[in-house]
Amino acid sequence: MNWLHNIFGRHDSSGKDDRAGKDLNALLEKAKAHVDKNEWKEALAVYTSCIKKAPTSALPYELRADAHKQNFDNESALADYSKAISLNGKLASAYRKRAALYYEDLKVNEAIEDLNASIGLEPEEATQYQLRSFCYLRTGQEDKGVIDYKQAVELERGASYYSSRASQYALEGNYEMAVTELSRAIELEPENHLWYQFRALYYEMLQKTQEANADYRKEIECLTKKLQANPESFSCYYSRGSAYGNLGEHDSAIADYSKLIEVTGSDDDYGARAKQYAAIGQFDKALSDYSKAIELDTEGKSLWWLERAKFFVDRQEYTRALQDFDQAAQKSPADHVIWILKAKVKQKMNDFDLALADLNHAIELSDYCVCDRGIAYLENGDIEKAIADFDQAISRDEGFSNAYLHRAKAYKKSGNMFQAQLDYDKAKELYPHLQEVL
Repeated sequence: MNWLHNIFGRHDSSGKDDRAGKDLNALLEKAKAHVDKNEWKEALAVYTSCIKKAPTSALPYELRADAHKQNFDNESALADYSKAISLNGKLASAYRKRAALYYEDLKVNEAIEDLNASIGLEPEEATQYQLRSFCYLRTGQEDKGVIDYKQAVELERGASYYSSRASQYALEGNYEMAVTELSRAIELEPENHLWYQFRALYYEMLQKTQEANADYRKEIECLTKKLQANPESFSCYYSRGSAYGNLGEHDSAIADYSKLIEVTGSDDDYGARAKQYAAIGQFDKALSDYSKAIELDTEGKSLWWLERAKFFVDRQEYTRALQDFDQAAQKSPADHVIWILKAKVKQKMNDFDLALADLNHAIELSDYCVCDRGIAYLENGDIEKAIADFDQAISRDEGFSNAYLHRAKAYKKSGNMFQAQLDYDKAKELYPHLQEVL
């Protein structure tokens, strides 16, 4: 059943106990139809029916966990993966997926334990060695991490593997290694435009604009060749429009998105073109396209409400921005980023108390947001509360470079230059590409 979303690209459906008759199969196919359309809530409901019909079958629990993960409900996903494993201890894919959730939640030892189980069941699956290598690196077991990395490369040397590894390096802030890994992917698949796109992004993080622009040019070249070979490869217009936009060639980007709108006219197409119109100052057209994207959205996404809100912020139309942020929050109430953005607008409107209320709500959704509240306190001149929040952020994650940077600024404002320099040096150590000066 390779149609399923799977963190590691393969689903273990072995065992007759996971095929509980024709009725269960029919329900699974019904769920498949929802999954194909990214209708995760509907898929969840069908998988729940599957579980009621076959409560001792592991497969429906694993599939429901996949849907929970896509629906950004990691807690429920974790519970369902655990239930699947309790019913069938040979589900290697469930161990791998649960390990990925543990890793995201910084529960590295639990992730290693699950990966050990998965490797014992399926020793030829390369990606699990890759994830375990990063787990080992996080726990200071560099020797074991290197061994696992070499094993993963030995098992799977495809371009996608190197791209995946580049993504992981990027998450760790090591953009030089991300570029190196993507260069290996390009050697294997020189006509794949995605590798140039990703490498360009990492070059940008390294402040290497010339190299980034060269990769965007190469991406455009690859996409143009594809369109010449098959003019109906309409998705290429979207990708090429994005590359043109990244190069600042907004008219060319608009032409590509307009071509795509003639054929498909989706909310994504209008939203992408809106950004390009805004970039060249055609604000009426940008607003029209954002509104069209909202109108065409049939999935109830917060995305275009959020993007139009940012557009209003750039135009300093803060009241209209807050109205759109409120709509976005209704669509995605668990998205802490929306509440942070709302708070920033309220700060611009000199309403710190309301901004603080939004930041407190963001912290309820993600305790990482305590750093954002600290920044707000710092901007409002409350140095003591700002430092307290940065202390809390650092105690949660000692590798949080942004918290060190802003605590350095707070100490500088308080006159404690010695501690300010220590924190700034630590931020620089954690993020060597830091350009901001103290």
